[in-house]
Amino acid sequence: MKRKSLDIFDYHDYREFLRDWFDHARESQSLSLRDIAEKCGLSTGYLPMILAGKRNLSEKSFLKLQEVLKLNQEEAHYFRSLLILSDDSKSQDRLHAFAEIRKSRSFRQKNPKELEVYQYLANWLHVTIREMAHRRDFQADPTWIQARLVYKASLKEIENSLNFLLEQGFLVRTKSGMVIQSQKQLDCFSGVYRLSLGEFHKQMFRLAAESIDATPRDQRNLLGHTFVIPEDQIESLRRILDDTLKKVEALSSDFQEAGPVYHVILSTFPVAKKGDANK
Repeated sequence: MKRKSLDIFDYHDYREFLRDWFDHARESQSLSLRDIAEKCGLSTGYLPMILAGKRNLSEKSFLKLQEVLKLNQEEAHYFRSLLILSDDSKSQDRLHAFAEIRKSRSFRQKNPKELEVYQYLANWLHVTIREMAHRRDFQADPTWIQARLVYKASLKEIENSLNFLLEQGFLVRTKSGMVIQSQKQLDCFSGVYRLSLGEFHKQMFRLAAESIDATPRDQRNLLGHTFVIPEDQIESLRRILDDTLKKVEALSSDFQEAGPVYHVILSTFPVAKKGDANK
């Protein structure tokens, strides 16, 4: 049975779209990857490497491929934005690409969950207030919340955050009028989720730096260690951090006491490059 024509606005990852489009072309037109590559003037091994994530699709190659994909102007613009969102190394470029994606009416209609994920993670207040609602004494009152925040937020910002959390179902109001944390899970998609998570981490790193002055030493614990590590040991370092985070998550399972909301950061990143500085 032949597939229906593909709608690029159903996709969050350009590689996934290309895989399905190539499968559709093989079924409907008997075109192989080799045929498509030759038609576009690309090397025969290039497209398989793109689909496997071993190479990124260049702008020049996309322009050649676009002739075969037959994307209209809006579709091509959306594809190019997905390309940047997936492969570009600069956070600002990815943010700009997502801003362009959000302008598309077709995207907004088909992908409300992606917008929700971005809105939720792009504001540290959303995550913090949602966790506060796990407490038995929680009050969905901006003044009550503001008095318990360590970092500054206006009453209007807190009110907007509460409204968002209630409207999107991250918080729910019980029959008795209490507001509690729901069991809603985030639908996480590759490009937008990574971008959203990156924005969230930037906010939390900023708050972590502010905690040096804002929080007494006995209420915070900022640790770090700088060292040279062989490249073949980096994956072991990742596993250590992953295992540690799992142990931290296990501590937070069912607490509802009126305790503080903590954010734990486990991070590792290079501060000096390897090898010859001239390379």
